[in-house]
Amino acid sequence: YQWYKDGNPISGATKNKYTVTNIQEDATYKCVTTKQGTTDDTGNMLSLGGFEFDNTNQNKRPSVSITDPLRNNETYSIEYLFDNLNLNGKADPGEYCTSTDPSSIKSQYFTSITAKQGSKMLVVNGAVSSNQFKVFHVRNLKLKGGVTYQFSCWGANIDKEYFTKNHGSASLPQIKFEIEAAGHGTKVLGGGYMTLTDKLGAWEEYKGTFTPNSDCNWAHITIYNTTNTTVAGNDFVLDAIYFGAEK
Repeated sequence: YQWYKDGNPISGATKNKYTVTNIQEDATYKCVTTKQGTTDDTGNMLSLGGFEFDNTNQNKRPSVSITDPLRNNETYSIEYLFDNLNLNGKADPGEYCTSTDPSSIKSQYFTSITAKQGSKMLVVNGAVSSNQFKVFHVRNLKLKGGVTYQFSCWGANIDKEYFTKNHGSASLPQIKFEIEAAGHGTKVLGGGYMTLTDKLGAWEEYKGTFTPNSDCNWAHITIYNTTNTTVAGNDFVLDAIYFGAEK
């Protein structure tokens, strides 16, 4: 849901109800609703966006075949890159793994939370010295020109030490979502970064759209952890990543 006043989107007014304060005479309000894709368009093109796989068995660079109804049911393969995936499921600093509960990975550092979708989520141990590193990467999506694609990702802060060791706001996870498409350069989805709050174990959603002006025979989506904490903090989970055509 997105509410508008006189044709301009109202910041934060993204629920099915909106209460107007300081109402103005002759102002026009409207609500635009968008439903995520279903079987009559693309649905979710990211089959591994729910992280329902086992660290010990998962290839770090799996290929998945998809059939795209917007491109005359063309079937092609997309590739996922999980270069920092810890195959032992420990998620050491600068690494990640899949789990049903981050507390079971490092109970002294991570708080508990249940998956937003399915039973598993991506658990990221973000204490690294570099400015950013990839936590999710999918390559070679094919897009239809003139179609609006919706991106959505859920994240949550799990830094159990945030309060006990006074990590402070500088350690809050800040996540960047990028799309690079043939003939369109690179764009930050949603126009900004997702900075998770200090509320532990609470899912938050980030959204963005991308509308190519011509067909793209390849498009890559990358999620970066951009928080630079060299000692501790910056621990989070991701789940229910969606990318597909809007209805």
